Amino acid sequence: MSRTWAYEDVGEETLERVGKLNRFNAWMFDVLRPHLGREILEVGCGVGNLTEQMLPHCDRLVGIDIEPHYIRTVQERFGDRPGFSALLHDLSSEIPASPQPGTFDTVVCLNVLEHIEDHVTTLRNMKAMLRPGGRLVLLVPAYSWLYGSLDEALHHYRRYNPRELRSLLRELDYTVERITFLNLFGIFGWWLNGKILKRTLLPEDQLALYEKLVPVFRAVETATGYRMGQSVIAIARA
Repeated sequence: MSRTWAYEDVGEETLERVGKLNRFNAWMFDVLRPHLGREILEVGCGVGNLTEQMLPHCDRLVGIDIEPHYIRTVQERFGDRPGFSALLHDLSSEIPASPQPGTFDTVVCLNVLEHIEDHVTTLRNMKAMLRPGGRLVLLVPAYSWLYGSLDEALHHYRRYNPRELRSLLRELDYTVERITFLNLFGIFGWWLNGKILKRTLLPEDQLALYEKLVPVFRAVETATGYRMGQSVIAIARA
């Protein structure tokens, strides 16, 4: 018998399933790594799937999240790592007094902004956390037409069309350096499960198959220049 997932459980279960995709997470980090500095604020750190990848390559990393359980989890996982700290805070409502605003060279926000209704204020507050010339590394789900039951179950307010995302960042006085994509082959899986089959979770057997095929997908996307994907990545300067 298949399990019926409660509405509030879907996000955590999805994080756990994606956290097991070691090849995919390593690929994502390798794509983002050239844009990361040494002083990082990770907005929406979750259970630390990408935190673990970033920690060896920075001097300071502050993970921020609105979920107390996630903060406890990352503190248990990384609390003994030099330069790491975690903060329970809602950046969509206000700028924290500590850590001090304007002191980070990088703000990383991966698969989080789509969960926030007031994404304008959140982006503005993330900019305030950056020192002048600091960089926002943003990854969000791509294409409004792909929005389906998976997005609804994950409390997504929206998916992002690349041109609209660029315009939004420019309106907030970011200098957009690059808009690119990731996970071309994930488009089909998201469309099948979220638009056709109306699922609320990506099946574990599909994710396991995807994980095995990551080297192939990565080679194809590298060769074709990341021109389309299930996720859109924006790199922008404050």
